[in-house]
Amino acid sequence: MATSTTNPTVSVRQRQVQLLWLDIWSAMVAWRFWCFMGWNDVAKQYRRTFLGPVWITLHTAIFIVAFGLIGAQLFK
Repeated sequence: MATSTTNPTVSVRQRQVQLLWLDIWSAMVAWRFWCFMGWNDVAKQYRRTFLGPVWITLHTAIFIVAFGLIGAQLFK
């Protein structure tokens, strides 16, 4: 009687990769949920200010631009 010589770790690894892609796809499909949760977090943190949500967005944008310009000059 011949026995199968399949490697069980290969099928386990393939299943893990399938579950990984399923998890990533599920997260991408739920983008409305993530946007709602992010906006709710910012709104909760800056509930009593008008400038709060605008400031956090501007602060992040300024940091990215400054870091990009400095990095471009350093790694020329």
